[in-house]
Amino acid sequence: MSVLREKFLTRPEPGLPGVRDVISASWRRALEHRVDADEPDPVFVPDHDEESLLARSARPVLADLSAELAAQPVAIVLTDADGLVVSRFSTDRALNSGLDRISLATGYSYAEESVGTNGIGTTLECQKPVLVSGFEHFNSSLADFECAGAPISHPIRGHLAGVLDLTSWADHSSPLLLTLARTTAKRIEEAMLAGTGARELSLFREYLAACRRGSGAVLAVNEDVVMVNSHAEELYDVTDRAALISHAADVTGAAKPVTVLADLPSGVVARLEYRPVY
Repeated sequence: MSVLREKFLTRPEPGLPGVRDVISASWRRALEHRVDADEPDPVFVPDHDEESLLARSARPVLADLSAELAAQPVAIVLTDADGLVVSRFSTDRALNSGLDRISLATGYSYAEESVGTNGIGTTLECQKPVLVSGFEHFNSSLADFECAGAPISHPIRGHLAGVLDLTSWADHSSPLLLTLARTTAKRIEEAMLAGTGARELSLFREYLAACRRGSGAVLAVNEDVVMVNSHAEELYDVTDRAALISHAADVTGAAKPVTVLADLPSGVVARLEYRPVY
C-alpha cells in the first residue's frame, strides 16, 4: 500500500487500482488542502466545550466501553463536528505514547484539512462510517495505526454532532473495529436523546414557574427549544426576540444566575435575568 500511496503522490490520478474510492477521494482532498504528506500538523484549540450535550451523553457510554477494552490496544476517541478531540480513553501505555506523538489528543483537530485521510476527518467528510488502515492514511506518520470512525447525529436536529473513533495499531487490524464504532455511536445518540428529553422537561418546568411568578416577558432557551410567553411576543418584534435569544445563548452554561443588559435592534435596552436549569 505504501507503494500505491507514493505512486499517487507522484502522479495524483483518480481511480488508482488497488486503492478504495473513499481513500483516493480523500487523498485528492488532502492535496487540495496542501496537507503535509509526512508530518501531521493538527490545529490545537485550547478552549473546547467539555459539557456539551454530546460530551455529557457520551461520558458514561465511553467509560463502559473503556472498561470492556481495558486489555486491548484500542483508544476510544470522541470528537465534535469539527473534528476537535473532546476526549480520549485508553489504558495501553504504548498506544497512548504513539497517539501523543501524532497529537491525536484532547484539544487537537483531526479534520482532513489538518492531517489528511484518517478515521475522524474522512468520516466527517463522508458522513458515514469509514475504516482507514496503515498507508491508507495520507500522512505517513499515521501509517502505524488503524482507525474506525462512525458519525454521531443529533437525535432531534439530525445534524452531524461528532465522531466516535476507535484507533489501534495497523498490525492489530480487525474488521470488528468498525462494527464496534458504529454500535457505540448509536449508543451515544440514544444517550443524547434521553438527555435532551430530561433537559427539555426541566426547562419547561422552569418556564411555567417563571410565567406564574409575574407578568413579565419570559424566554426559555436551550440548544433545541425556544419557549416565549405571550407578553414577550407582544413586547418584542421578531428581530428583537431573535436578538434576545442570541444574548441568552451567550450566557447559557453559566453555573450561577447572570444579569445581562441587551441592546436590541429596535433601540430598546432589555435586562435579561438568566437562571441555569439542571
